[in-house]
Amino acid sequence: MVNIKFTYTPADHYWIVNGDETRVYSSARAQYVSVDDQTYVAWLAGDGGRVPTRIVSEEELLDVLREQAPEVLPAEQKPIVDISDRQFFQILAIRQMITQAEALAAVKTGDIPAALQTVVDGISDADQKFDAEMLLSGAVTFQRQHPLVNGFGPAFGMTPSDIDNLWRDAAALG
Repeated sequence: MVNIKFTYTPADHYWIVNGDETRVYSSARAQYVSVDDQTYVAWLAGDGGRVPTRIVSEEELLDVLREQAPEVLPAEQKPIVDISDRQFFQILAIRQMITQAEALAAVKTGDIPAALQTVVDGISDADQKFDAEMLLSGAVTFQRQHPLVNGFGPAFGMTPSDIDNLWRDAAALG
């Protein structure tokens, strides 16, 4: 048995996915490359000889990267983080879902923008309506997984994927 030792760096590693040996996934480039790619060939020779990791599926690979090197994931696969109230209302204004004045008022005083208030007004359950108003007027952090978020998205014609992208774009505002 040959014992090969090399430094495992998940942000700069290669994987053979689903037994396909004609290409490898490069975490450094966030894409598949051919097995004759010069950067891959040079990587194989590094540290006295490296080997790619065999992995069952792309989903399993994404799970590994989410845990070990989320910074190298393609944008649509990056974990969704909580966003601030400023990021939330600013992205809504940037996308013209609310006005800039409404975004400023929401952050400064907790005023609920008209388009969002219309959605809240459509909630028939008094407790849920109160929860929605409290969230929109008082939250300093918005969580993508909060149940109310999935209720508001469709009111604006947004799919779950659209909402994920809105969250990522908001987080990118810094």
